[in-house]
Amino acid sequence: MLPRAIVKYWLEFMRTCRFRPTLEKRHQPEARGQLSVRLSGEDKLGEIEVEKVGQMARAKLLMVDNEKAFIESLARRLVLRNFTPVCVFSGREALEQLRKQSDIEVVILDVRMTGMDGIETIREIKRRFPLVEVIMLTGHATIESAVEGMKIGAFDYLLKPCEIDVLVSKIEAAAAQNRYYAKRLMEELIKPYQPKMDEAELLRKIKEEAKPAK
Repeated sequence: MLPRAIVKYWLEFMRTCRFRPTLEKRHQPEARGQLSVRLSGEDKLGEIEVEKVGQMARAKLLMVDNEKAFIESLARRLVLRNFTPVCVFSGREALEQLRKQSDIEVVILDVRMTGMDGIETIREIKRRFPLVEVIMLTGHATIESAVEGMKIGAFDYLLKPCEIDVLVSKIEAAAAQNRYYAKRLMEELIKPYQPKMDEAELLRKIKEEAKPAK
């Protein structure tokens, strides 16, 4: 029987890559569907009908900003591009959502937040959920903080307000990296003679090997 850790990452890899057999893809009917922005509280942004025919699997998103109006507006624009983001309004809520929803691949995070700020939130995300990629949103006054976030593991940062197409491009790149590392981790975990190493240490090893040679 496979160890539980291997089974866990295999199932996670299957979910994040949205794997489907070839025949299922070939006969998948064309359809329209409802995608909605989900919030952590009782507020609802409503549902927006979008075309789902022929699209590739979109990243599972978590959006974090204590400026509620800003993040909800940005979430609506992403819904129109076939994403289904979950919105929360603090770093602690973000960590709770990541604990509940293991399929989240990318976090879009404001650097400047009251309470648990963006840098502290990134540190906790990378410590508890190292596969999750983080894209920071920052103002001109907080660029230094964004650079610090990059040093502790954030994928990239964008200045607010950002062009939606640029943000979508960053999200897709971050999701691709998440899926690559999830796949590599699963491959390493099922090797029969893999030296004993915890998952976080193994992921660091994989990331080091993926860095381009200087």
